Amino acid sequence: MINTILLIQILVIALIVEVIALQTIQMIKSYIPNTRAIPFIALALNLALAIAFVWFFVTFDESYPLYKLFVGLWVGFISWIGADALYKTLNSKGLLKSQSEMLPPEVEKSEGTE
Repeated sequence: MINTILLIQILVIALIVEVIALQTIQMIKSYIPNTRAIPFIALALNLALAIAFVWFFVTFDESYPLYKLFVGLWVGFISWIGADALYKTLNSKGLLKSQSEMLPPEVEKSEGTE
């Protein structure tokens, strides 16, 4: 089964990284002599920012030591291809549930106990 909570977290982090990387690329674009290199520089920047962001600001319960690196690589790649478009597509297809749908139903309280 797909871990949709982790997927949504990755998409949210990728949105943040995407905005930072996009602004940085726009600032340094005039200093790049070969315009064909811009997508590759953007990919490298997205991966570096994503790995750093995940490494310093995200905590996971996993004990696997390279888990943050793998999540950072996914975040970098998703932010490079466009996290906002990917989230909208998955949500419109009904592949992502809202957080209220993922929570278990509340157990009804019996009368007299509060």
